[in-house]
Amino acid sequence: MTELKECTGDRIVQSQLGAEKEDSYFDLGIWKSNIWKSYLVHFFMGCHLISGVLIPFFLTWGKLTFVEVMFLQSYYTIMILIFEIPCGAIADYISRKFSLILGGLSTALAALVYASYPNIVIFAIGETLFALGYALTSGTDQAFSYDTLRKMGKEEEISKIMARNRSYFLVGIGISAPIGSIIGVVFSLSLTMSFMFFPFIIATLISLTLKEPNHDLERDESENYLKIVKSGFTELTTNKILRTLAVEMVLTEALVFFLIWTYQVYLEALNFQLIFFGFVSTLMTLIQILFNNILPTLENKIDNKRRFLKIFTIIP
Repeated sequence: MTELKECTGDRIVQSQLGAEKEDSYFDLGIWKSNIWKSYLVHFFMGCHLISGVLIPFFLTWGKLTFVEVMFLQSYYTIMILIFEIPCGAIADYISRKFSLILGGLSTALAALVYASYPNIVIFAIGETLFALGYALTSGTDQAFSYDTLRKMGKEEEISKIMARNRSYFLVGIGISAPIGSIIGVVFSLSLTMSFMFFPFIIATLISLTLKEPNHDLERDESENYLKIVKSGFTELTTNKILRTLAVEMVLTEALVFFLIWTYQVYLEALNFQLIFFGFVSTLMTLIQILFNNILPTLENKIDNKRRFLKIFTIIP
């Protein structure tokens, strides 16, 4: 009888271990799906059909001057700065997934608003929605991927995953830019902008299927949204290293910004046909993809991270 009980007990233990192993494989599959779904989200969010015909869209269809276009982009940048910390707090207080969904939805609506009527006020509303979408997803996607990798015990792969996310985003731009320029020539520039709604809403729908990886993380009961926002501003004002990195990023992004917003002016000066604008954008994007995939390897080989940041800043 004792032997029978021991045998039965061993079977129960083995059964429990088998069930736990199956659950482990099931959970691993869910977390892996988060990763490849994030690739798809970045690809569709990168489908900026308008990227190949930005300047013609604003100057020809929008009837703006180049100075007005720059004012709009300055407004967009300011709105990002205003939204950045509050939107980061949304991701921390509610969930990363909710922030990604809201960001995708805001970006999709921005495309429709922008294409509705050629007026600088309408464009400013569109820029506000674009800035909100950017602020909701900026950093949140990286935190989401890191939390997912932590569930898988592969946190050290975050640089590789983020490089792939960026590459898929750039592939989206590379594929969509020529399509956008063709739509602009054959149909209209406003239709190029409005068609961006579809890839953005697809990205939003994919985000709905993601599994939130940080629901079971410990949270202070006294924590609330306003405290998170306040702590973000406090950290920025008191942390010297964070302030330095923020200034460095702003300067680098400003340099890249002028490159993106002036090369099409030169294409027009060289009498490039509009239909080829998107293909030039694609070539630029392919070069970005190449260097984007080299960067994680370079980062691992360079022990002095300060030197790496200096090189990263000087290159633009």
